[in-house]
Amino acid sequence: MSVTNKIEKISTEKALRKIIKSYPKILDKRIQPTLDNYSIEFIVQASIAAATFSDLSLGMPILDVKGDCFSIDSLSTLSFIIPTHKDHTHINNMPCSLYFLIPGIGHGLRINGKAHQITSTSNLEHSNNIIFDIQSVYLHCARAITRAELWISQLKQHNPTIKNIIENSPYLLLSTQNALGSTELSPRGDPAGFVKLIDENTLLLPERPGNKIAVSLTNIINNPSIGLSFLVPGSNTVLYVEGKAYLTTDPILLKPLAIKEKVPKIAILISINNLQLNDSAALERTKIWEKENHVSSKSLTTFSKALTAHIQGEGLLGKLSNPIISGIIKHDMNNLY
Repeated sequence: MSVTNKIEKISTEKALRKIIKSYPKILDKRIQPTLDNYSIEFIVQASIAAATFSDLSLGMPILDVKGDCFSIDSLSTLSFIIPTHKDHTHINNMPCSLYFLIPGIGHGLRINGKAHQITSTSNLEHSNNIIFDIQSVYLHCARAITRAELWISQLKQHNPTIKNIIENSPYLLLSTQNALGSTELSPRGDPAGFVKLIDENTLLLPERPGNKIAVSLTNIINNPSIGLSFLVPGSNTVLYVEGKAYLTTDPILLKPLAIKEKVPKIAILISINNLQLNDSAALERTKIWEKENHVSSKSLTTFSKALTAHIQGEGLLGKLSNPIISGIIKHDMNNLY
């Protein structure tokens, strides 16, 4: 019998909110309906983006944002190319999410929308041209990358295996979807090996303090379908896991996950359905692990300034609010656990 069948699971949003209190509703204003100057600036400096679809069999392709296979078509439309998949179904108005990373930068950019497959006009064989209609755009804080020390550690994986990657990965991207199938792609990070292999069919992922919005956790309650992509600094091999997820507060499972003597309040149990090891051509081309390709924070608008503008606007209120929001962000980054 699987571990996931033996423990009590959190099955309602009400039960979840007893553990993670509600968030300040002003944070909803951080979500933009289209690209703006801050998000375009981020995409222009990004090297890669991960894509996820409501059809998890499509995997989580890594896109070379600087290459010819990706473009910004308008403030509400992107286009990119993904490889075909042996279980491929036609992509038509399919929920899709993107997560953008700039090497050397802690925060990320999340974009949600709908994907449409069009007739291929590229010279690339075994590929699909995708038009992506944007529905929501927002910046994501630097907690996960900071906990992972993603741009600092440089482990080398010469002969990666599934077990080896799980034990050496400090960072992953988590794909969830709500009851209607709308997708979210969110990072998780901690010291290498933070995801535990409970048995050959089960993973345990700790949930650390965040902004309390808990989109991924709420999605899991309403739709257990989940995808994970594990990254290891220095390696171009990505481990993709597809499965079913459940939330638990079981103290026996949570206690070994403590960091700095702080036990997480909740964890995600993943029952594995499928595992794939993929060599990423985008990681190979962009060489994001090499320090000479890392971007200086001075070349990018600060997370606090961009977030303040999204929440309070560019006017006087935004300028007055920036020190307050900067202070909150600084406090959060000093209290990662």
